[in-house]
Amino acid sequence: MTEKPGLSNPLGGTTYIVVIYAAFGALWILLSDEIVALLISEPAQIVMISMLKGWFYIAVTSLLLYGLLRRHAEAVRRTEESLHESETRFRDLFDNMSDGVAIYETADGGADFHFVEHNKGGECITGLARESVIGRSVREAFPGIESMGLLPVFQRVWRSGEPEYFPVTQYCDDKLNVWVDNYVFRLPSGKVVAIYRDVTQRRRAEDEMRESEAHYRSVVDNLKEVVFQTDAQGIWTFLNRSWTEITGFPVQESLGTLFLDYVHPEDRQRNQELFEPLIQRKKEYCRHEIRYLHKNGGFRWIEVFARLTLDDQDRIIGTSGTLSDISIRKYAEEALRRQAEELIERNAELVRFNSAMIGRELDMIEMKKRINELSRQLGLERPYPLAFLDEEAP
Repeated sequence: MTEKPGLSNPLGGTTYIVVIYAAFGALWILLSDEIVALLISEPAQIVMISMLKGWFYIAVTSLLLYGLLRRHAEAVRRTEESLHESETRFRDLFDNMSDGVAIYETADGGADFHFVEHNKGGECITGLARESVIGRSVREAFPGIESMGLLPVFQRVWRSGEPEYFPVTQYCDDKLNVWVDNYVFRLPSGKVVAIYRDVTQRRRAEDEMRESEAHYRSVVDNLKEVVFQTDAQGIWTFLNRSWTEITGFPVQESLGTLFLDYVHPEDRQRNQELFEPLIQRKKEYCRHEIRYLHKNGGFRWIEVFARLTLDDQDRIIGTSGTLSDISIRKYAEEALRRQAEELIERNAELVRFNSAMIGRELDMIEMKKRINELSRQLGLERPYPLAFLDEEAP
């Protein structure tokens, strides 16, 4: 839509009125006398008509001028109302933004900047009331702005007119310690605007999370057991350092590979069978012993403990758990088993030997008894004392 003269530019409205008035006056002067001369020839009548023409001109131009001025005044009033409404909206938006907004004008040829505006969001972030900073130097209000690196951004934006984003940086002075990011741009008037956001709480939360993650990682990396996570396809997504210590495979090379590739080929079918009840949710966890390959070509006995990992909608997104190296225990059990088998075999041999020896001794006793009986019948002394036998007792 074409903008009407005088609606937003008072000078344009005045020019419009002057042009209309001058055009009407010029047309009246040029045409009215010609029309009178054509219609009237009497001098007395011409004088009368000229006088009436003058009064008519005054009346018509007065009405025209009144109408134009009234129209112009109405346009100015609407413009002022629109500007007032726009300013009110801007002020409401300006004051109710949670982000801080500061408007500066340059001083000392761009070496410094003075506050022109400072919103309530900025008051909350900085603790500085608007009245206390308006007209003051930004260096005075924020002594740490140069060491923070923000003042050079103001200067570049003011000179180039190109907006800049200044990433999250810590601002610190004797009274204020915050983490903020800034978006700086220049207005057509040459003033510089900085919109800044307080991210101190988020930064502290991130720092605490990093510290917590570092502590957790330290604990996990110092466990003797492997702590693992897989996705729903069985791909390793997390392994702690014990994985390398137990299997010899580097963690970074193993992540993103299938866990089953590290299970001993002879145990893979059994491993899947042991995992099946867990995947079918017939049990909350599974615990079993299986052989895992070692990078040197051997294997390690591993006790696997695994649980399902579920999302917010109770869908399976993977597994997590621990892998414990039980090779020493398994080797000890195997050694004990072999020793037990050897002892059983030796005991069987001893039983056989004892059986043979006892049978021979019984035969000797029976022979001695017969000799003793024969000696008694012959009236001779019994050569073999067998008093420990009941039947030989006197």
